[in-house]
Amino acid sequence: MEEEKEYSTVRASDDGALVMKNSWDSGGSNLELYFRYENGSITLSLIYNTNTFSNSYEASLVNRFFQVILQMMTDYNIPMSMFMARLAKRLDSEENKELDIHNLSLYLNYEISRIGIFSSLHDGEDITHLQKNTTLKTFFEGDRISGEVLNDNFAFVLQGRVARNVDSGDGWYVTLDILKDKSLLNATSFLEKPRLPISLEVLTDEAQIIFIKKEAVEKIAQKDYNLSRSIISYALSEMEKYQYLWIQS
Repeated sequence: MEEEKEYSTVRASDDGALVMKNSWDSGGSNLELYFRYENGSITLSLIYNTNTFSNSYEASLVNRFFQVILQMMTDYNIPMSMFMARLAKRLDSEENKELDIHNLSLYLNYEISRIGIFSSLHDGEDITHLQKNTTLKTFFEGDRISGEVLNDNFAFVLQGRVARNVDSGDGWYVTLDILKDKSLLNATSFLEKPRLPISLEVLTDEAQIIFIKKEAVEKIAQKDYNLSRSIISYALSEMEKYQYLWIQS
């Protein structure tokens, strides 16, 4: 990969001057991956022989490639046999995460009702509405979660341990706390413009996290006093916790 250049730094000539060149040489190969440095980030391009691989296989192949990379970043210092065993577990989870729709709905309804904030909900339609706007994902040790998924959804850990981190503004992340089962991971998403963006890091071998769309929670909170009270109580308890830590420091 060549270093990115600015047009203003390249000396002009009468017949033109080369600023950047990208070469593609598939050379008869059925499958190739190309990494390019563009606009300050690395992009991945996949070239494959359509007579060898189907279009539906492309997405699966790229997903598997990234699962391997993620596992390498986490387990770069362990023996190969242990690495392969942990990778196999990750890939198996990815391939089998699409549960039977009926069983998944029952599971989510049950788990949502066990979360403290939603424990006051008794209207089956409200719980079903939340379930329809919920996504269940499995993460592994070392996985990081940030960005839009935490801005657009409320995240709850069902199983495992997750560290909450904030960007201190100097390029370093500071750990706020470590949360366990049934915990809300991004309470500051209730704010319109949170000052400290949250990022998450999975600490256990595996963690199940559900993402519930903010619009779905807010819609129910507008008409259900008990849910609104639960949210306010949670926010006040968090404030009290950090006040106590502050006076103890």
